[in-house]
Amino acid sequence: MLLDTHLNKKDIVLVAVSGGVDSMVLLEQLRQYHQCIVGHVNFGLRGQDSDADEALVKSYCEKFEIIFESHNADTQAYMATHKVAVQEAARNIRYEWLQSIYKKHKCAALAIAHHHDDKIETFLMKLARGSGLQALTNFKSENERWGMQIIRPLLNWDKESIIKFAEDHIVWRQDKSNATSNYTRNAIRNELLPLWNRIDNRTPIGLGISITNLENERVLFESYVQQQLKKLSTEKKGNTYIPITLLQRTNAVEQWLHYILAPFNFKASAASEIAKLIQASNGKYFSNESYKVIKENKHLIIRPNTATDYIIIEKENKEIETLNFSLSIKEGIQEISMDINIASINSKKIKYPLILRPWQEGDYFYPIGLGKKKKVAKFLIDNKLNAIEKSNVWVLISDNKIIWVVGMRMDDLK
Repeated sequence: MLLDTHLNKKDIVLVAVSGGVDSMVLLEQLRQYHQCIVGHVNFGLRGQDSDADEALVKSYCEKFEIIFESHNADTQAYMATHKVAVQEAARNIRYEWLQSIYKKHKCAALAIAHHHDDKIETFLMKLARGSGLQALTNFKSENERWGMQIIRPLLNWDKESIIKFAEDHIVWRQDKSNATSNYTRNAIRNELLPLWNRIDNRTPIGLGISITNLENERVLFESYVQQQLKKLSTEKKGNTYIPITLLQRTNAVEQWLHYILAPFNFKASAASEIAKLIQASNGKYFSNESYKVIKENKHLIIRPNTATDYIIIEKENKEIETLNFSLSIKEGIQEISMDINIASINSKKIKYPLILRPWQEGDYFYPIGLGKKKKVAKFLIDNKLNAIEKSNVWVLISDNKIIWVVGMRMDDLK
């Protein structure tokens, strides 16, 4: 069985090789069609066995004149420093180092020896953790991660086919720890799947078909999701607006929020917290390191945390800076000022947090002295502001209501 990598023969491929049967078969196949660089990590966890693995891979590379790159890692120290388990430590060490080799040799792809049985094991592990459709079907033959194009040419090979090929072509080493069931993956491989297969010998084939069906259904589902997301969120001036009424009509608020929030690096658990903003007062928000989701009127608004044109004012905030002006809040002043740059507001008629932002189409207020409602756009036209002047107008909002067109007119606050 030949491997289809979708790469040109001249492309340099970095092959992650442990010395086990899977990666040795991968290397044996790839070296015949591509210029290969071998990357081997000695994790130092199995003493002489680890060293023997490295020696085998190095010997193979010397025989076929393949560039051999190796890394001796202090995995125990990494675990202690980063407070992670051995498998996570090994994975992080491996890919961080492979990334440096990938860049050094200007590789076109990193080849990993994941195969069909790995795919089934990963599927069952994620299924037990309560993963959704995307996570369950995210084991791809190609993807980009850690700044590398990662390929898995053996993904359609099962373990039996790999071993059969190996017996006729290569020498490999067996990692003795694979025979134990100390880790979840090993327990699935050594105990669960053999038991399941004895109960129903269609299990391996059936699971593979089920995964393929789910992958195909995911394609259809994602097409539908993208269509709906265009209705549920719109972008304007770098901000994403989510109409609350439309979101509620889906009857799956948290799930749709999960899809909308995905590009903004929010944790999966954030959707339930952000859903609570729908019933919250105006100006309440939820944020991560990069973005903030704010409740305003009939929308949830996703904004970069670095944005300076949308400011939440809590009661303790007394000095506010924007790119256009400064705002000071002073309490306890009794006299009413006639200066349009000063808003004299009864503190009993405002509700924190306040929102300070540029005016938007559709904004309206009740200009003091007019006695009726007026759109801000019409108010600015009546005041003969040109386009540039209009773009610099901001409004101050309390409890969903504009209380001041800053520097121009207060609301009557009835």
